[in-house]
Amino acid sequence: MADTLSDERLRELYSAYPAAEDWCDSMLRAIEAFHAQSPEQQRTRAAQEGLWRIRGVASVGIGSGVPVTEVFDDEAVVERILGLPALAAATRADALPERLQAEFDDLVEMVVQRTGRNRPVALLGRVFVVMLPDHLNTVFNYKANRNLGRLLVPDPPAGLIAVRVAVRRRLRTVLGAEADLAESVRRIAFCWWLADQPAEELRAGGARPVAASPIAATVNDDQLAELQLWGFTKQLKGWPSVSGYVETYRSAVRATYGGASREEVAEALAELPELDGTGARSLRNIVDRVRRLGFLENRGGILWPTEDGEELVEVDPPVGLTERLLVRVYGMAQMLRLVSAGPVHPNEAFDQLCEQYPAWTTSMAPSSLASWSMHLGLIERDETRKLVLSDYGRLWHARLPALLPTAPPDYFDVLQADDDGPAVDPVDPGSDADVSVKAVRDAIRADPKLADFVLDDAQLGALHAAWHGNPRKRFVIFSGLSGTGKTALLRHYAHAYCGLAKLNPADHIAMVAVSPDWRDPTGLLGYFNALHADPTYQAEATTRLLVRAAQNPDLPYFLILDEMNLARVERYLAPLLSAMETGEPIHLHAHEQPVNGVPPRVRWPARLFIGGTVNMDESTHGFSDKVLDRAFTLEFWEVALGDYFDRRAKAGTNRHHAAESLLIELHDLLRPIRRHSGYRAANEVLLFVERAAQDGMIGETAALDQAVFSKILPRLRGTDLDGLEGTLGALAKLLGARSLARSESKVRGMLEALTRTGVTKFFA
Repeated sequence: MADTLSDERLRELYSAYPAAEDWCDSMLRAIEAFHAQSPEQQRTRAAQEGLWRIRGVASVGIGSGVPVTEVFDDEAVVERILGLPALAAATRADALPERLQAEFDDLVEMVVQRTGRNRPVALLGRVFVVMLPDHLNTVFNYKANRNLGRLLVPDPPAGLIAVRVAVRRRLRTVLGAEADLAESVRRIAFCWWLADQPAEELRAGGARPVAASPIAATVNDDQLAELQLWGFTKQLKGWPSVSGYVETYRSAVRATYGGASREEVAEALAELPELDGTGARSLRNIVDRVRRLGFLENRGGILWPTEDGEELVEVDPPVGLTERLLVRVYGMAQMLRLVSAGPVHPNEAFDQLCEQYPAWTTSMAPSSLASWSMHLGLIERDETRKLVLSDYGRLWHARLPALLPTAPPDYFDVLQADDDGPAVDPVDPGSDADVSVKAVRDAIRADPKLADFVLDDAQLGALHAAWHGNPRKRFVIFSGLSGTGKTALLRHYAHAYCGLAKLNPADHIAMVAVSPDWRDPTGLLGYFNALHADPTYQAEATTRLLVRAAQNPDLPYFLILDEMNLARVERYLAPLLSAMETGEPIHLHAHEQPVNGVPPRVRWPARLFIGGTVNMDESTHGFSDKVLDRAFTLEFWEVALGDYFDRRAKAGTNRHHAAESLLIELHDLLRPIRRHSGYRAANEVLLFVERAAQDGMIGETAALDQAVFSKILPRLRGTDLDGLEGTLGALAKLLGARSLARSESKVRGMLEALTRTGVTKFFA
């Protein structure tokens, strides 16, 4: 594996590594002290508590607060822990990673059964290090552990313990067996040092000075960094509770392993017993919330787990989820601060939070926050049923800043338009001159992540002019060929624009995938639930964007609608289309006060840029004049494949000249009847051919034949009136000349059907 450190490089780094002597000494003393006890002494409650709470070995961060007192004198758990050295000695070296991982998983479940609380993964991981210092390391951070595994092991095994064992085995293979415990401790510290360094520098060859490790300063559990909470206007105002809480979120992430659509994830959640009877809309909202927290990402309409999402599934307690809720959700930190003052009745806490944020006119939002806090183990009830901080919650509370985010004095006033006043302030058409189209172009081209993106100056210029010509109707529709980068151009433009304006794109851009079942504005803007016992508004990403845009009328905000004509635009976009034309407020609900932070109405944002992409086929809807009158429509049909292939190569991608030349010929042949393919299809063909070449199971010609059959031919359909007969005949000859037998046979069959019936299609 190219990214794995070579044996020579590992030896070079180890010899140059200046061990953190203070830390190594404290770790050595701590491990020696435990093993110096007799077996009878090690079985005592005091010794076991010392083992679980051991100092000097390594910090487990916030995981140190997970309560495990019930297992200190549990005979079954103690015997399994003390039997680890014998287990390791009796297991073959090649089987040890999986065997110790299985033992670790069993022990975690045993502890959970005894305590009924979070899985103490970090605490038990440190116990394993003390018991097996020759086989493990103290890289407890999920991402660092995964990265270290990729750095040292060509094919890292699954499981956090298994990776650590495989890493130490690689070091033993390269550096030789450890001479004594002191050498094992030094290698433990070396692993942490490796995980703490930039991987690209570690892979660089040649001798170089190696900086001293800062590890010694991070041993103590009480040294936890202060949380950097988002500002009030950026924070989400409350967070809905959900049956199953953390486990439901984990199930949503698991459902995306291998990729899944939003609907498929919602269907997987519907199978959970705790969500039985939950409506489809609510299930989709759960998926959206998991994605909003950064545990899922959208790649071409398919959801995949992020590395943070994988960590949420694998690691307990769910530190990443807890931190995100405290940082990003208004009310979570305030709840901990209120409870930290002493036992407080839930209703009293809810009332105080509603006073701090008057938009919460009932206890519903604070109650949801309290439920999340209890399920995360931050707060609990005492014998009088009042709320108190848990030991684990005290660790998190200690990380909160002294001053928590609060609402600006005029926050609730600026969100709502005056009934008697103008809905939109006068807009200066020249107010956007600070971000020029040339600056946007240069920023996109300078971004190394976009090295293979084909940017057409004319298309970019047309988009910029359409978005800035009319200061109120900033609405652009991109139509044309699928896979030409329509959505990508909107997204890259918005990110570049925000970067040039020194704004956080996450706060100023909303990417919304339009669903075919949208028959009214609720899918886009959310809805007011009048049937709920307490007033509640189910807000969508667009709603939050509109509220922020109304608060900050001088700042740009981008709403990007992907596949916007899968549903009827004039229906779900009706409130925005009306406000865009008249300048009247956008009405969100009829309640007199804000609900869940959503006001009854907002002014039409002066600098809201709306862009939508459309594909015109039998699965989509046309546009009414009402929509077209408000939008600038730009068409994408041109595809510069040669330029695209050159850019891929410059970005470091392998070239496949035979496949590239064929794709260009196919493009030129199919373009006159508008059945050619875009960059996305071309990229997927090349990726398929590349993977097939790596696997070596099928030849290059057969792989190219399958790729063309799967990605190019399915677009072919129509009648002879479309000029299809001559194209199919020429296409069959081209495929035959390239020896693509399967694709040629399919095209000839389609040509025969066209001749016989006057119509043909791939799926017949």
